[in-house]
Amino acid sequence: MRIYAVTAGHVEPQLVAPVATRTEAEALVAALWGPEAVAALHSFRGVPRRARWATPFSRNLSFFSGKAHVSVWEGVFLRSIVRVAPVSSVQSVWTEQGPWQRCLGLASVTLHLAGGPPLTAENRASDEAEGAAAAVRAEVVRAMRAQAPPAEGRGPIPLPQPVAEAP
Repeated sequence: MRIYAVTAGHVEPQLVAPVATRTEAEALVAALWGPEAVAALHSFRGVPRRARWATPFSRNLSFFSGKAHVSVWEGVFLRSIVRVAPVSSVQSVWTEQGPWQRCLGLASVTLHLAGGPPLTAENRASDEAEGAAAAVRAEVVRAMRAQAPPAEGRGPIPLPQPVAEAP
């Protein structure tokens, strides 16, 4: 198992551990991003059956949205990749629906991350995609409010008063 991390200023993920057992990888992920990130590695919702039929060789297999982390499980045959991102690094969230997806009642959820490539959960059920996008937006707002400095001792910002001209 290999572990990659997205760092600010790099478009491509950087290799953190070239070879590790699953236990060692989970311990490293827990040390870097906390135990909630490890939980995100194991909590998934699979794609609908019509999505598997529509794209039988699709790399996107599952999606999970939690309180602190979002993860996408991708894979083709023997290779699988789990991408985990903290909710605090999400910059924007939107859903996309192409004509083929619209016919099958599917949509994709895309999350743009600060300092990294976007995270996309492709071919989800339309209502699930909208719900997931709304849940991630709510968690982003909650995370932003939790990181905001306290407003104690601060009042409203006074507006500048117009200066009267001398006659």
